[in-house]
Amino acid sequence: MSLLFSPLTVKTLHLRNRIVMPPMVTNYGVETERARAYYGARARGGAGLVMVEGTLSWRLNRPDFQEGLRLLAGAIHADGAAAGLQLFDMGYLPKTREMIAPSESRFMRGATVEEIEAAIAQFGVAAAKGREAGFDIVGVHGAHGYFTSQFFSPGANRRDDAYGGDLERRMTFGLGVVRAMRAAVAPDFPLTFRFSALEYSANGPTLEESIAFARALEAASVDVLDVSAGHTGERRFISSPARKLPMGTHAHLAAAVKREVSVPVIAVGRINTPEVAERILASGQADLVAIGRQLFCDADWPRKVQEGRADEIIPCKSCNKGCAMNAGKGQPIYCITNPLAGREYEQA
Repeated sequence: MSLLFSPLTVKTLHLRNRIVMPPMVTNYGVETERARAYYGARARGGAGLVMVEGTLSWRLNRPDFQEGLRLLAGAIHADGAAAGLQLFDMGYLPKTREMIAPSESRFMRGATVEEIEAAIAQFGVAAAKGREAGFDIVGVHGAHGYFTSQFFSPGANRRDDAYGGDLERRMTFGLGVVRAMRAAVAPDFPLTFRFSALEYSANGPTLEESIAFARALEAASVDVLDVSAGHTGERRFISSPARKLPMGTHAHLAAAVKREVSVPVIAVGRINTPEVAERILASGQADLVAIGRQLFCDADWPRKVQEGRADEIIPCKSCNKGCAMNAGKGQPIYCITNPLAGREYEQA
């Protein structure tokens, strides 16, 4: 029996298979008709869990935006997939338009304790609103060198207060976010947290530190751990491994975390073929596999695999030319292999 298509239940979350579409920047606008067509196509293609790209936590304070998310969750549910929302903080203060960071840098000032506490509280507000909008699981983007992950990184966090210093204090922000979210939703509502087990950057956290963080996240009531890698500032596309890197690039990191926790773990990193996906699951490296760019390239990848039509899959070249590169420029992503990817709204 294929492990890839075995179901999984986590609290109130029921997944028809182990295939996760991970959150990926599209620059389509998550509240738009284009987003509904795009994410709906991946649900229709057979993914078990469709995670919506990182969404700024404070945007959920707007009723019109929350309504757009409600329509998006409905579009994903319409074809049998579970819908997940990833919450994001850029360190951007919407009222003053300032950028803040855990510690002062060349381009940003250090955040005050009051600003940190407000950011943590907003994650809780946004989690509740995400649940109200119909999402089955809500997660935190705590990876890739962005605001939340900066607190955990010794290179980015040079504070000497409750939110920085030793390992335990560098965990404080992330754990505070999880606790705020848990307090805002029911005990049986699932939460997930994505983090970079290794940043592959100067002065980033060690794998041992990340494993300790994973244990603490589980204790703080995270239900699914999404183990990624990389930092946007250095070796930019390690979080989207290029074709020179092996299939399942980061699966060993997921395996290292899985050995130390009891909650389900997601592996990610150039998992383009069913053989690689099955091997990761069968070897116990992870409980779920995140298939990102390959699902962007071919939304029907899961259905084709399950129906024995793997030879019909449009293969992702892992080139990053239209997706990762455009995402970083703030432009709508596209696929050089499949020109119809991301343009599903034009075919409706």
